[in-house]
Amino acid sequence: MNETPMTERHRTLTDDDINAIVEACRDRMVKDVYQAMGRGLFGAAWKMLLTMALALAAYGGFTEHGR
Repeated sequence: MNETPMTERHRTLTDDDINAIVEACRDRMVKDVYQAMGRGLFGAAWKMLLTMALALAAYGGFTEHGR
């Protein structure tokens, strides 16, 4: 490791570089959160659709239509 104290080191990144890195990280985190939320909502809607189809099939199997 470098033995020079932090106050004597030279910065190699400008404030604009740091702001760009932070902004890119924030954008990626926001994108990941919304993708995960979308997958969760789609998964819940898919499960609800399958449950309703199964309930409809069970209802149709237990009713006596046409007899």
